[in-house]
Order: sequence, then structure tokens, then C-alpha cells
Amino acid sequence: MSDGIKFFTAQLKYGEVAQFQLMTTAPWGMHYIRGAIIMSQATNAEAVVWPKCGRWFASTPASREATEAAEAWILAHWRAWRDKR
Repeated sequence: MSDGIKFFTAQLKYGEVAQFQLMTTAPWGMHYIRGAIIMSQATNAEAVVWPKCGRWFASTPASREATEAAEAWILAHWRAWRDKR
């Protein structure tokens, strides 16, 4: 675990490289979200997939810039965790 994020690499769905879990703040309080890291078919780069609730993303930062910053943070921690193994 690093900075409140955990990674999982067992029992992944097709196309997933890893899953992540982190604590986040929502209007109703703190809770854990669990998303995935995939290899993008469009760019052949690792990408973050946020958890969904039905058709809508359940947990993403409020703005596009904040979402991109969060994704960069998650991927940086993923690469550091992966490279230690």
C-alpha cells in the first residue's frame, strides 16, 4: 500500500492489467472506490477505468483537469508498485 492506494492483480477481468482501491470523499462521507487499469486499444498505453454505477461513473473527480491529475497520480503509483515486484 502506498499513499492510501492498493493494487490487485489476481482474478482480473479480461483486458485488465490491475485493479486499484482508494479512499475518497463523497457528499455522504469517506468511502472506498475500486477501479481498474487497462491497456488502451487506442493508444496502447495504460489507462484508468473509473467504477460505474449503472451507466454513470460512480466516482470521478469534479473536473476534467482533476480527473486527469488523479489518473496520472494513480498510474504513477501503479508503475512504482509494479516495478518493485
